[in-house]
Amino acid sequence: MYIRLSNAATATQPSIFTGPLSLAPQQHQPPQKKDHGLEQAEQSDLRAIPAQREDSFTDADWDNVIRGYTSQYVERDYWVDTSMIEGSIPAELEGTLLRNGPGLFEVGGKPIGQPFDGDGMVCSWAFSDGHCFFRSRYVRTNDFMAEQEAGRMLYRGAFSAGNPSGGRFFNPLDLRIKSIANTNVVHWGGRTFALHERDLPWELDSALCTLGRTNLGNTLGCAGSPANFGSHVRTFRQDTRALFDVSREEDGSERLIGSSFAESLTKGTLTFWEYGEDLQLLCRTTAELPGAGFGFFHDMLVTEHYYIALENPMRLDLTKMATKYALGRACLAECLKFNPSRRTKVHLIPRPGRLGKTVRRVTLETEPLFCFHHVNAFEDGDERVIMDCLAMKGGVDFGANFGNLSAEFFQRAPWRTALTRLTLDLEGNNVNVSRVAEQQSMEMPCVAPACSGRPYSHAYVIGSHFAGHSGWGPPQDILKVTMPPQPASTSLQQSRADESAAESAAELAGRIERWSPGRDSFAQEAIFVPRSGRGNRKCRRGDGHNSSSRQGWRNGSESDSRRNKGCEEGSEDDGWLLAPVFRSASMTTDLVILDAADVEAGPVATIHLPHHVPIGLHGSFTDAYLGPPLDDRSPPREHDIRGGVSVNGVPRYSASHTPLLGVTSILV
Repeated sequence: MYIRLSNAATATQPSIFTGPLSLAPQQHQPPQKKDHGLEQAEQSDLRAIPAQREDSFTDADWDNVIRGYTSQYVERDYWVDTSMIEGSIPAELEGTLLRNGPGLFEVGGKPIGQPFDGDGMVCSWAFSDGHCFFRSRYVRTNDFMAEQEAGRMLYRGAFSAGNPSGGRFFNPLDLRIKSIANTNVVHWGGRTFALHERDLPWELDSALCTLGRTNLGNTLGCAGSPANFGSHVRTFRQDTRALFDVSREEDGSERLIGSSFAESLTKGTLTFWEYGEDLQLLCRTTAELPGAGFGFFHDMLVTEHYYIALENPMRLDLTKMATKYALGRACLAECLKFNPSRRTKVHLIPRPGRLGKTVRRVTLETEPLFCFHHVNAFEDGDERVIMDCLAMKGGVDFGANFGNLSAEFFQRAPWRTALTRLTLDLEGNNVNVSRVAEQQSMEMPCVAPACSGRPYSHAYVIGSHFAGHSGWGPPQDILKVTMPPQPASTSLQQSRADESAAESAAELAGRIERWSPGRDSFAQEAIFVPRSGRGNRKCRRGDGHNSSSRQGWRNGSESDSRRNKGCEEGSEDDGWLLAPVFRSASMTTDLVILDAADVEAGPVATIHLPHHVPIGLHGSFTDAYLGPPLDDRSPPREHDIRGGVSVNGVPRYSASHTPLLGVTSILV
């Protein structure tokens, strides 16, 4: 981890509006390309990416990064004025971008130990007819409310050491961590959920008001089901018939697939859920993994027939637990250590009820590496699976955070994440490892939703602006990586012969396109949004309220009933990339909209927010419009949580209606 807390005071927040509100569509001149002194990468062989023109990453650059982790105390609702828009919002862009991430980095004036422990702030940009409505809200978990009312820390985070309240008593056997709901946010089946992998989902209404913790219709946390739901979910388009869903056949419907992991000293347990478009549970699968109690399963992948989970080679440092954690001198996460003497394992777990093919559970081993995030996976014939992930050869150090980091960290190549392709030979029981642009650090991957679990060509990531044999930097540029083609005509036997060097870190050829926002600016996870009108993607407009109608994620999937043929030509980049950009110099945040077919051309539109949104984690796009009616001229609203987060015990910006079935309400 490469981020730490900024102790800088919150910058003065400007007024929401810099000009009069106008709802009339307005065309703007395309933005001029600004010369930041950057060397934009040409489309080229990824094996030969040059280092950027500037000097290597410096402590001054690091200071720019940590300014992005300044608390945002103000929650907002407002129409984006036309004066805030550079370029033109595409008229076809209909729906809502949802983003989640930590927004509060101190409680009662006391800094938290690591930004990933910050309380979740969900933001939305709702688009309709060229207009945009912005919202931001803290997720009012019970723990957030209790700490805000008390004015001090009460609960421990995963990166907290000792008693967070400052008291002398510390119970090291109490492994509970604070409910922060800060990692992801999704809209599915007409409902919106903030996610964190150590908790149940927290449901929000369309105005981002907290409804409460939900067990998704009694499918989580009961009848032997785990009481947590992972922060990473996948979608899969149903193009083949399933035994448990024979009535729908190959109808192109979508699945929302989530997972959770339960650890113990002797084993780990993975659970997968598949939900239909109406949020009805279709199936649940549980797999026990002996010896995987600390495998750190943060992400997962789905193909036509498999769930795929990568087991990181981690161990529990019992000495550190006894000598530092138990005495309040180290956090629990610091007791997890990368173990290079162990092999990384890839588990392929059959999805239930699939017709046309009998598959078995497979576990393969490969060289020791560590992955937070995966890109995509697909089946290449009956006995080979291609899995792409972002991997660190040198493992991870959970003790590397905040006060003990500097620019020097980014000179350590083993901790750089590289786009890594694992070719899984299920019959030969081996793994071939290849790296794509090993000198280019990348994070937060995304693919066209129609290609999830299928052959694909393009991955969209945020990457370091600095690239070289040794030096690198944090993610800040938006990259479009064109993956090397997988030769369909190559037989498995020939492939094994070609890969006989097996686990040498050979590099694959490919192409890269780059857009950089500037040295002092930091792009965040880019979400691909298919252009409306293609395939079976339907643009739906809500009425400002949650609906039980079919409203799911953005999947602009082409109609393709051929099994596992991937995306049709042209569909993978026929759309836009939406990404927030933190501007350190001005302490503001932009939302950029890039044409995915021409990333290097720069934004077709930039929405300049007059305030900052802290650097976040993950998000999604839904076709549902989650803003107010276009003729709603309500004035902008602001609420500073330092003035209180409840009125007479009722949380501000929390819904006052009866909670939905299956939700444990936090309303009083």
